[in-house]
Amino acid sequence: RNVGAPMRYAGDGLTVTATPQGSPLALTMLQRSERYELPSLVNIGFGYDIQSSEFFSTTLTGQFVSNSFTKDQFGGGMEVSFRETLVVRFGYMWEPGIGSEQDNTSAFTGPAAGFTLNIPSNSDGGVIGIDGRYQLVDGTTTTQPQYSIWFHHAGWSVENHGVDPDIHVEDTPHSYINNEDPQLERTVKEMLHLLKEKPVLSVNYSPSPRRLLPE
Repeated sequence: RNVGAPMRYAGDGLTVTATPQGSPLALTMLQRSERYELPSLVNIGFGYDIQSSEFFSTTLTGQFVSNSFTKDQFGGGMEVSFRETLVVRFGYMWEPGIGSEQDNTSAFTGPAAGFTLNIPSNSDGGVIGIDGRYQLVDGTTTTQPQYSIWFHHAGWSVENHGVDPDIHVEDTPHSYINNEDPQLERTVKEMLHLLKEKPVLSVNYSPSPRRLLPE
């Protein structure tokens, strides 16, 4: 598990020359270096989605850790997501001698668990339009705020906030993966609903008068 061949220090730097007290002769002592290996770490991991949908997904994970001077470790875990709002994770890391306090070499072994709670917020943030037509001599392109934006019932105050939508539609990554468009589907649904409430007036085109020249 070492990286490359074993190494050993050598050279004049390990030689020490000194004169013992009361002796006219100088003695040279050579310090020998022991062979050693470069510390290395191999970490292999994988993940597999065993179930994935818009509302529920489950992912299995595994891990193998090999270190030059510590024991090999094997880990596994699972992540369960509910509508990407609540995510629960738990796992276990095992190594030889994990049940003995004397043989256990790491504190990062055994069971572990955690959860994540995502609280959605409004992300309809508007920005002031920028222009990128200016370029420096080294080819760098600069951008600068230049165009302001105005919306009906909102005015000019849309920077970093945007216009609050009348209908909130959640566009999840699962919809993109499944080639779905929730915004378009909701738009068509609302248009059909409005057509039932306020039908489009049909135009009755009566025959137009024919004005012929006299014979």
